[in-house]
Amino acid sequence: MDIVRYPSESAVNEAVKMDSPLIAAVSFDGGCAVVAPLEEVGEHSIMLACADSQLRDIDSCFRLLFDTQSASWSFVCPRVYKGISERQEALRSFYQDGLSIIPEFLTLMGYFTQIKIKNLTGEIWDF
Repeated sequence: MDIVRYPSESAVNEAVKMDSPLIAAVSFDGGCAVVAPLEEVGEHSIMLACADSQLRDIDSCFRLLFDTQSASWSFVCPRVYKGISERQEALRSFYQDGLSIIPEFLTLMGYFTQIKIKNLTGEIWDF
């Protein structure tokens, strides 16, 4: 997985060292990710617009906010995920892919933390 650190590797490393919240977008295929200190970008779309990355479309990424305590996954499944038009099947595939790709990303970043899933209503599920 190619991980772009915005605004710089040193800024992200400092945030990791200080256990400051980080924000990340991880491609659905797990090939690339963008990560930044939350205080630098504020939200995923701004981060993707600013970072020099192949990721540009927020709707093609798993969205995370994380620190050493937990990783909050914003569970926003596109209407048609991976070409799957049947909604329940698309959600199932999105969920399975996320639970495979997100822990891989977190491990590469050196985080071994609980994943919390936040849905559109704000409800949180712990895993």
